[in-house]
Amino acid sequence: NPNANHPAFGDESHGYVSTRLDLSILAGQNVRFRWHTSTDGSVSGPFGWVLDDVRGYTCANEPLPPAIVAFSDVAYGVGEADMEAIITVSRTGGSSTGFTIDYATTDLSASAGADYGAMNGTLIFADGEDSQTFSVPVFEDALIEGSEVIVLTLGGGSGAILGAVSEATLTITDNDSSDVAWMDDALPAGATPGAAPPGDWIWVSTNPPPYSGGLAHQSRLADGVHQHYFSNAAAPLQVPTGDLLYAYVYLDPANPPRELMLAWNSGGWDWEHRAYWGEDLIDKGTNGTASRYYMGPLPATGEWVRLEIPASAVGLDGAAITGISFTLFDGRVTWDTTGVTSTSTTGRLIGSNTPALALKESAEHGLLMTHRTAR
Repeated sequence: NPNANHPAFGDESHGYVSTRLDLSILAGQNVRFRWHTSTDGSVSGPFGWVLDDVRGYTCANEPLPPAIVAFSDVAYGVGEADMEAIITVSRTGGSSTGFTIDYATTDLSASAGADYGAMNGTLIFADGEDSQTFSVPVFEDALIEGSEVIVLTLGGGSGAILGAVSEATLTITDNDSSDVAWMDDALPAGATPGAAPPGDWIWVSTNPPPYSGGLAHQSRLADGVHQHYFSNAAAPLQVPTGDLLYAYVYLDPANPPRELMLAWNSGGWDWEHRAYWGEDLIDKGTNGTASRYYMGPLPATGEWVRLEIPASAVGLDGAAITGISFTLFDGRVTWDTTGVTSTSTTGRLIGSNTPALALKESAEHGLLMTHRTAR
């Protein structure tokens, strides 16, 4: 074969066949093409080759996919006094060409018009631009509200597709409370937990969702007196004279208790500091004294309620608390952040500014319990 060791077509084609060669290694060069036909002595009879339809093709690069766009984070935070939050939206891949994307805010626990300014609009990304920002106005007020949350969403626009984080949250941190939270999401350091009847503490993240943080603690569903408690905290809760003790509670609407009692330990075995709501069924201490002080009727069911107790009413002015007991008669409740404050919520609302909020006055003592529906 005279074409041995060369790329060649041999044998009979029995018609036209096509051959394609990748010439990309010759890109940018001037080239000439030559075809060489030959045969060897073993071939007899007429033969020949016909070349036809010789073409050169230019192969375009595959187009890049559209730009991918997403929030730069899944969660943002801002202080109430900061006046505005700056939210960053980023190109995370795909084409470098320009595009537009729409954004919007919606209420979760924050309320547009009261806590922040509702925003919606369109971000315009130029060719090669990697990020854009928009701002969310935040309103300062004098309400004790706790942290409140806004939902941020991306959508619409043109020339881009949504990335993994097309929805994010913005948490507004309240700056009006003087609360000192001693227990929130976990026991104080060094504390020893217990329960009667015996059992482990129950921590929940849903049903109901916590009022503060990611966890709340829940009593067991039981008849009669049942409680869970902790003692021997390594860092006691110092109670300034004239301050209030507070705790957040959620009464199970399907299984409400008949009585609710909080007790505080001021060291050693001194648990003689109790406040209760509802019927007088738990036989601890002496009714009408700091060891069993009546605070009024049970709070509403099915919503988070803030309980406030004057430290002086339960003999804890100036005390150092090392434990708390959460006691019920019948039913089930969930508890959340607990501590001490110098600012009463009397006449002021906590939570979000929605019709779900209300004020309830203790029938006997004129204390206000402020509450909000769990969402």
